[in-house]
Amino acid sequence: MAENTTSRINVSLISSTSCFDGIISINATVQLPIKLNNNNFPSWKAQFDALLYEGVVPLIATATSSRDAWVKLHKLYANKSRSQVMNLKEKLTNITCNTRSVAEYLQTIKGIADELALIDTHLSDDDLTIFALNGLGSGFKEISAAIRARDTPVSFEELHDKLVEHESFLKREESRGGSNVTMNNTRTSLGNTQP
Repeated sequence: MAENTTSRINVSLISSTSCFDGIISINATVQLPIKLNNNNFPSWKAQFDALLYEGVVPLIATATSSRDAWVKLHKLYANKSRSQVMNLKEKLTNITCNTRSVAEYLQTIKGIADELALIDTHLSDDDLTIFALNGLGSGFKEISAAIRARDTPVSFEELHDKLVEHESFLKREESRGGSNVTMNNTRTSLGNTQP
């Protein structure tokens, strides 16, 4: 029972080594190779303590009580978390696909959403869909309109599948040389709007 509990520990800290601007995720499965069982608590605790002492303990070493430690941590991290949330949401608002593949673009969005989740700010599938659709080029106008018009929300996984397939479709059409869709997109992207 203790082994299962241990493998699910996931602690989020704001890095003390980079002026609190990054998030460190402590994944017990990876960073704590000794798994807790009935016979190894001292060695398991030692590795866990070592992990915590590198980031958190120096910040609260002068605390005189657990409440004092909590207040210090709150002062250090509360405002940083809010500014981190604002920064990550701004990244989502401004992100564009540009020259990246759709898969890379969506992975970047998912990574930012995961960072937000680590600091307890969860985005809905609708939010992720809007952020993703807003950063796509004109070649995705039709599929974006269809996705926005749906009565039911689309999951991020389904959105990924549909957009990657549409990107493949556009590439196939482009390789065939002369598709109306490709020609129109090329003219638009070059600034030439005449047919």
